Amino acid sequence: METNKRKAIEKIVDENIKNFADGLEARYKKDKNNPSGNINTKRNNCFIAELGDEFTFHSAFARSFDSSFGNILEKIGNAIAKHSYEVYSKIDSYLLPQQSQHIDYLMTEYNSRVKPKTEDYTNFTCLKPKNIESYITTHQVDNHFFKPATQEHFVI
Repeated sequence: METNKRKAIEKIVDENIKNFADGLEARYKKDKNNPSGNINTKRNNCFIAELGDEFTFHSAFARSFDSSFGNILEKIGNAIAKHSYEVYSKIDSYLLPQQSQHIDYLMTEYNSRVKPKTEDYTNFTCLKPKNIESYITTHQVDNHFFKPATQEHFVI
């Protein structure tokens, strides 16, 4: 890996992790004596309050930490990806009713722990109408990476 690229990636990781840790510490110090803070509002839940202070803190902290840290990792990943890809958070495309129905079928199977087969994808066909204008929509995605050199799209 190029030295400049490696240094840029290290800087992205260092800055984001430091800002995350500093922000988390500041937020929980501020919340400690705040009756409306995240931890103290958990004490108002009679079920959680009965489990003790340690569980109350863990309940408030762990859920918040998991969510916040996941967002930071996504932000870091996108910032790093920008060194090799064009990064987008949406795709403008069309989705036909037959495609929506097939996706629904696949998701239902997935939720029932049925592993999809290659044929579930390769044997799917639908008729594309001449005018798809009414089917065009914007789809929000977690990550859409485009590599101009190879004209490849990667959607997560």
